[in-house]
Amino acid sequence: MPLGLFSSAILPSLLMNAFIVGINQIHDIPIDKISKPHLPLAAGTLSLLSGSVFCVTCLFLSLLITFLHPLSSSPLKWTICLSALVGYLYSCPPFRLKRNPFSAALCIVFVRGFLANWGFYEHSKTLSAIGNRVAKPLLLPLCIHFSFFALSIALEKDRPDMVADGENGIQTFSQILGKEEVLFLSRTLLLTSQMVSSFLLLKSPALIFASLVMHLSPSYKSLWRGFYASYLSLLL
Repeated sequence: MPLGLFSSAILPSLLMNAFIVGINQIHDIPIDKISKPHLPLAAGTLSLLSGSVFCVTCLFLSLLITFLHPLSSSPLKWTICLSALVGYLYSCPPFRLKRNPFSAALCIVFVRGFLANWGFYEHSKTLSAIGNRVAKPLLLPLCIHFSFFALSIALEKDRPDMVADGENGIQTFSQILGKEEVLFLSRTLLLTSQMVSSFLLLKSPALIFASLVMHLSPSYKSLWRGFYASYLSLLL
């Protein structure tokens, strides 16, 4: 079953994530040259053509596996396809929803907070009768928890790029509220959601405390470490 879950869902999801991150970096080259000059496209160590080929290949392979895998399901197909669509609308002109902080946050919360959790939950039901029995009570609190987490990511994601975003016409919460105010608001949301989910998901106090310490680090990367650690904690 773990192998079936990996090949049918996790592998195409990783490929789709690579496509989404890739097209964002392609269209953020002017921004990244200022704030993240070490990235391959911004540094010129990877050509625009090579980056584009990589993104298209990841998209193609993700869709190919999703639609041809014998263990695939309709919820998984919807999840993969909607993720691709939202990722495209988020990064690519003429839409480029990331230019507005509210539409950017909506995209992130929808995909990371609801779509991925609903899609994997429904897909797991097609692979395991146990998933159908055990996971159902956890779906709503999971979506709520990761929606708050995604909102924190949406708030903080542009703190390092504040100057570069302003020069390239990207409006962010950091510009509107201020960098320190955004950090305080984001971590307050995380703290609140973690306390609530600790009761709803019935996780151990030690695990919740360890996760909170990670969340309260001022580093943006700590958000992503905490985000994925929350998923891993569900296995304990």
